Amino acid sequence: MTKRLFMICPTDYIESIIREKFDGQKYFYSSLGNSFTVDGSCAGELIKVIENRQIKEITFVLSENNKIILDATQRQRYIDITGLRTNYRQIISQRKLTDQMWASKNGHVLFLSYYLKDQINKFRATLQDHSLHGVTINAMIYSKEDDCLRHIYPELALSDPDRVN
Repeated sequence: MTKRLFMICPTDYIESIIREKFDGQKYFYSSLGNSFTVDGSCAGELIKVIENRQIKEITFVLSENNKIILDATQRQRYIDITGLRTNYRQIISQRKLTDQMWASKNGHVLFLSYYLKDQINKFRATLQDHSLHGVTINAMIYSKEDDCLRHIYPELALSDPDRVN
């Protein structure tokens, strides 16, 4: 039986959808806009859960219309919520790069892919620092309109702005 940890945002209300669409044991970690920070006691606690529960797959999931991500790139009403200010800066920076690179109607999905890929890379580094190997980390985007979960564009990454011309 596959044991999965899903990293979700509580504003997306997608836990029941994930429970319906995936088999096996499911565990959930919620953070606003998947703004999970890998450097801190929270990461250590998650590492313990992954080890103790023998979790083999971690999936970051965001809705296409995630309220926190949309707010970060538009009105910024939630910027004063503890822990979001730094994350908002990162989101805005990545959004600007995405807008420069891709002028299409799928730009938002591409941006979400960049953002989630960056979260995956950070968490993967943390797992390796704790000698946790053999854990698959991926990400998906939920489309309420289509009622489906799609994999992100994994080959995209904006974590190194020097690579973007």
